[in-house]
Amino acid sequence: MSLELRVPAPAGAPDHIAWDTGAWSAWLQDRIDPGWRAGEWDIRHWLFTGDLDDPRTSSSTCRTRHCDLIVNSRNIFCSLCAEHLKDSDLETDEFAVTHQPVRERSARGMVTARCSITRGGVQCVRPRHCKGMCCTHYNAWKYHAAMCRVGVSGWASVTVCQTGALSLVGC
Repeated sequence: MSLELRVPAPAGAPDHIAWDTGAWSAWLQDRIDPGWRAGEWDIRHWLFTGDLDDPRTSSSTCRTRHCDLIVNSRNIFCSLCAEHLKDSDLETDEFAVTHQPVRERSARGMVTARCSITRGGVQCVRPRHCKGMCCTHYNAWKYHAAMCRVGVSGWASVTVCQTGALSLVGC
């Protein structure tokens, strides 16, 4: 004996089981209000960026006045400030007003500092990963360091030849 369970599809929903992204997009597009949360909802890119000052947005910044990390509820500390509060002798309200957070590490999903490599007066925009460099520059440095036994400061003087190959001074 076998039992088959069927759940009725919502009215107007695509009635076939195969995933058809075109049909799904059309169905969803018909149900989206383009005026919903104007300035926050970008219908063209299907991107919602909530306004932290809007009372309808549940997220806000950390309770610490000088911290700009976003938390998922109002009037709470981010995990890094909460750790510092535990180690502090200050009362919660005083801590929230006076604490100056120093980021020794990145919060999950956040970037705290840019790569330190600057070439031609332009600083790399990628986030720091290790030894003050982004992943790309760090891996390039590791490769050259193994080949040429060069430190970070020596590697930073790398120049790019017309062929696009890297040449290292003194290597």
